Amino acid sequence: RVKDQDSLSVAQRIKKENNASKKLESIERIEKIMGIKKLIESENKESITNNFFFFLVTLPAIFLYFSISWVKGRQTLGMRAWKFEIIQKNGDNITYKQSFLRFSLAFISLIGIGLIFQFLNKNRLPIHDYYSQTYLISIYK
Repeated sequence: RVKDQDSLSVAQRIKKENNASKKLESIERIEKIMGIKKLIESENKESITNNFFFFLVTLPAIFLYFSISWVKGRQTLGMRAWKFEIIQKNGDNITYKQSFLRFSLAFISLIGIGLIFQFLNKNRLPIHDYYSQTYLISIYK
C-alpha cells in the first residue's frame, strides 16, 4: 500500500511538473509574440521613458487628448472643473491647426519663457495663445 501511494504521488508530481512546464512554454510563446519579454528584459535595463517609446507613443496620445478636447468641446477635464474654455477671436471653436500650434508652444511656456512673453505683449497673452490666436475665457456663472 505504501508503495502504491509513493508511486501515485510520484506520478502526480510528474503530471504537475509537465502541466507547469506547458503553462510556462505557452506564456513564453505569448510574450514572444507580443514582444513583452523584450520590453521587460532589456539588456541595459533602461526606463521605458528614456527611449524612443516616449516620443513615439506618449506625446501623440497626449496631443490627441488635448486637441480633441479643445476642438470638439473647448475644454479639457481640468478646464471644465475650473470653468475655462478655449475659443478663437470670433468665438468659434479652435481648429486642429491652432490646437497643434498651442500644444507645441505650451512647452516653451512651461519653462518660463511664456510667462515673460505674457508681460511683454499688449494683449497679455502667453506665447502659445498669442501665436495660435486663441483665448482662454472664464465661463463662471
